[in-house]
Amino acid sequence: MTIRVISLDFDGCLYNAHYYHTRQSPDKSVIVSNICFLNSLRDQNSAYDKVISFVGSNRQSLPDDHRLLTGGREPCFPAIIRISEYINAQLDRFLLTDIYENAAPGTTFNDAIAWYNTNSLVNKPTGYPHWIFDESKVTILYAQMHKTALENPDQPITFDFYDDRLEILEEWLGGFFRAYPELIPSNVTLNLHRYGVITNVYDNYTNPPESVGLPIQGKGQANPSYNEWVIKRGDYALEKAFQRDLAQSKPPEYTKLENPKLVMKQESYAVNIAKDFDLEQIRLELDASVATVKKAKKDLPLEDDEALAGCTSSLSL
Repeated sequence: MTIRVISLDFDGCLYNAHYYHTRQSPDKSVIVSNICFLNSLRDQNSAYDKVISFVGSNRQSLPDDHRLLTGGREPCFPAIIRISEYINAQLDRFLLTDIYENAAPGTTFNDAIAWYNTNSLVNKPTGYPHWIFDESKVTILYAQMHKTALENPDQPITFDFYDDRLEILEEWLGGFFRAYPELIPSNVTLNLHRYGVITNVYDNYTNPPESVGLPIQGKGQANPSYNEWVIKRGDYALEKAFQRDLAQSKPPEYTKLENPKLVMKQESYAVNIAKDFDLEQIRLELDASVATVKKAKKDLPLEDDEALAGCTSSLSL
């Protein structure tokens, strides 16, 4: 079985200049304003046995999705449902807020859809959970790739991510995962694409996507504890950001509160996992795991050696 994953950004990507230019059109929608791009995805998808779609935007919570409804932008959760149906993809409703809330995958998305179905957009959602806003999107792609690999073991997976920002594609995601391909499952190939660039909004045309760098072939194992990995990386980056703010001559008011990091999370304080990455700690975790396996293998009777023969190969960063 061949599997394709399509992870889509919205702001600046699908919600591009042509999208805004067609706002006054009576047939305006995110599909109409990106029709050439979405048609090409749909045509390509026919070559795969299964196609899965994800929200690749930093709109990983209802508060963040609603916060970005400026300039005429629409909620991305209802939009990704329509887009997935149009390109013949199975929508995976998993969002990173599910991880931080220890909720079943899709809970955050479904709660958001329920809120939008019963509220006016002028209302502000209150009491809904947040995530640690990862500007680099490293944690988003890491979780999506490992979730898909775990659910489709031993199947080749082509993972296509689309964004408009070269900084995200080249420096943060590209630079990070090219340096650490062990963080990508070995059955996953990551492709980074730039989309959303407009030559002329009046010609009803958005430039086709461009590949950013060569495909990145994974060299690791699917991590069944990917949620814990994401939380550790988010907490570490948030702590680093907090300490940097404390070091300022005039630290923000939230640093004086009893639980400032919780406030930072609730206010969608942006961190960058690609920049604040505790590689030393991860390598210590890996070394400790390898040592545990070696000790267990040493203590086993000779006939049980095969039971652990592949254990060290399953340990990944």
